[in-house]
Amino acid sequence: RAMASGHRGHHRDASVVPTQRAFDMITIEAARAIGRADSLGSLEPGKQADLAIVDLDHPHLTPCSDPVFTLVHAAQGFEVDTVVCAGDVVMADREIESFDVDVDDVLERATATAAAIVERTGYT
Repeated sequence: RAMASGHRGHHRDASVVPTQRAFDMITIEAARAIGRADSLGSLEPGKQADLAIVDLDHPHLTPCSDPVFTLVHAAQGFEVDTVVCAGDVVMADREIESFDVDVDDVLERATATAAAIVERTGYT
């Protein structure tokens, strides 16, 4: 969404990044970018898939005449109801089902990793 909005704003043209193109960029095009389009990036027999089921029954998502547009431009994340990773349901009814690690440890490691990346790249 940020990329599409940024380009639309910069060019002052809403058509510069069509909604379907933005969606493709985070699915099949991302898989192509890492050389894995044969096994990731689209729902096809034989490909790996992680799925997020989004509850579109929210006032800010209604009416939903174009689900792709709604996901790219209006959904905020809290609408995710169920998540399936490699065939395992990891969240159902907005409740995490399987998380075999300590959340505080994950947050601590994520913070340390981000700090290391910032230091290594010099990005501030």
